[in-house]
Amino acid sequence: MKQKPIHSQTSQRLHQHPSTADYQVSTLDFIKANLKDALKLFPIILVVFLLWLVLTFVIYGIFGG
Repeated sequence: MKQKPIHSQTSQRLHQHPSTADYQVSTLDFIKANLKDALKLFPIILVVFLLWLVLTFVIYGIFGG
């Protein structure tokens, strides 16, 4: 039984490594991404600060200051 080799239908474009230009991120996009991350962290930091404040007043109320 003889089999014919199948010609690849994948173009060579898919096998190229990304160029250095593909790795470059614009400064504006970089700042936007960092700002989004900071805004996501802000509510968490606020809640932790408020919990710390409440616990501090509770401990001072129990033990006296």
